[in-house]
Amino acid sequence: MGSLGILQWNTERTDYYTDQVAEHCASSGIQVVRLSPLSCNFSTLTATGWRYDLSAGQWTKDVFPVPDFIYDRCFYPPGSKEKKRVTEASEQLKKLSVFLGSGLPNKWAVYRWLRKDSRIASFLPPTQLLEEDVLNAYVNAFGTVVIKPVFGSGGEGFHVIRRRDNTISLYNKSKELLLAEDSGATLYKFLKSSLPASRYIIQPFLKLQLNGRPFDLRVVMQKESPEHWYEAGKGYRVGRKNSYVSNLRAGGRISSSLNHHSGEYKQAEQIAEKISPLIPFVLEKYHQPLFELGIDYGLDSQGKLWIIEVNSKPGYETIMKTTDNTRKKLIFSRPARLIRQLENSE
Repeated sequence: MGSLGILQWNTERTDYYTDQVAEHCASSGIQVVRLSPLSCNFSTLTATGWRYDLSAGQWTKDVFPVPDFIYDRCFYPPGSKEKKRVTEASEQLKKLSVFLGSGLPNKWAVYRWLRKDSRIASFLPPTQLLEEDVLNAYVNAFGTVVIKPVFGSGGEGFHVIRRRDNTISLYNKSKELLLAEDSGATLYKFLKSSLPASRYIIQPFLKLQLNGRPFDLRVVMQKESPEHWYEAGKGYRVGRKNSYVSNLRAGGRISSSLNHHSGEYKQAEQIAEKISPLIPFVLEKYHQPLFELGIDYGLDSQGKLWIIEVNSKPGYETIMKTTDNTRKKLIFSRPARLIRQLENSE
C-alpha cells in the first residue's frame, strides 16, 4: 500500500485521535507521516516531519517523499501571516497527492448550498451577509442577533447584538463591549472599525440553553467509501453559565446525554439522525471531496431543532468521550478503508 500524510499546522504536537489513526493505518501496511504544508520541498518532492513507527508505537523525526495520500487536519491560526504561503503550498501539494477530503470554503457558501435542499432548509436559521441595511432589518425583526465571521471556527469572532428599550448592546461571548443609543448606523460603524477585516454573516439569536448554559449536539460523520457515509459518534457540549457559546475552547464540557426533558431531546436526536446522512451528499454536489463533517445542532426553547454549523475538520474530543471502544476502532480505521477504496478504483 501507499503512504498517508497527516497535514498539520504544528507538527510538534500530536493527539490521541491522530496516534490511533496512525496505528490503524500502519497496521494495514500504510506508511504514516505527519507534515506541514510549509515543510514540503517541492524541488526534491520531499517533506520534513514525523514518521510513525508501528513497532515502537511512536513518532520519529525524518525526511520522506511527499505522501501518496493526504489527510488534511491543518487548523490555521486566525490572522496567520503565513496564510498565503500555506494556501499556495497546499495547492501545490494537491497536484502531487490525493487528499482524502478538502476543507469547506466558508460558512456562507455552506449555508447557501444546504439551503437549496428542501429536506434541510427548514432547519437552517435565516442567514445573510452582514451589511448596514441587513443589520438594521435583523435587529428590528428579531431584537437579538448574532454575527459570525465567514471564515473561522472555535467561536472566534462570535458576537451577540441585543436591543433593549432605546439602547443596543454588543457582547463578545459573555462580555459587554458596547452600549449605545438605538442607532444601527452607530453600531455598524463601530463594528467596521473594531472587528477584524473580514466578512461576517448575521442570524437571529437562538435561545439554545439548558439551565442558563448554552449547549449543542455535535454529530461527526465519516466517509468509508465514495458512496458510504457513517455516523462516527455524537455528544452534547454544554457551555459555561452566562456564556453564549458551548464549544470546548470556551470552557464547555462534554456529556453523552441530557437528562432534563429527556423526551424532547430524544426526539431532536432522532430528527438529527435523519438529517445528518443527507448533509454530506448535498455538500459534495458543490464541493468535493469530503471525508469528515462535524454537524452542530441546537434545540431552542420551543423544541425546534436547528443546524448551527457544519465543519469539514471536526475535533474528535467530544465523541472520544461518548463512544464505546468498538465504535472507536471503526472511527480510527476509516482513513485506511477509504485509501483502499481509492487505490482499488484507480
